[in-house]
Amino acid sequence: MKKNGFTLTEILAAVAIIAILLIVAVPNITSIGNKSKVQMFCTKVKNLESAAQQYGEDNYDKIGNDVTISIYDVLITGGYYKKEEDNCTRNSTTNPCVSDPRDKTPMENGTIRLVKKNRRITATYNYKNNNDKNSCANS
Repeated sequence: MKKNGFTLTEILAAVAIIAILLIVAVPNITSIGNKSKVQMFCTKVKNLESAAQQYGEDNYDKIGNDVTISIYDVLITGGYYKKEEDNCTRNSTTNPCVSDPRDKTPMENGTIRLVKKNRRITATYNYKNNNDKNSCANS
């Protein structure tokens, strides 16, 4: 007699193997997605700090030795940082000018600290809602 198809045992074994592979793979895929969001956040922070540093260099004689600038009021309205949405408003939660890729919260309400020392300017982003486990300090 000729055998056509698979037996029930063979199909169950194949399904069990696929289930085990999925159990192992899904957490890794989720972790990769979270890491990419943190990486995008860190890249955005570096871009904001670069824009603030450019602002500080352009206005070196006008700013003090240790100042805090607003992302929206100084960088976006001054043209140093491109806003992500055309019709953004400063305090908008539905349509932010700069949003955090991790949770889509607005970032333009944050501030950047500019420090002048030895004719150099350093910029540090102060994000009010940043949590330590997703900090960019380690990257």
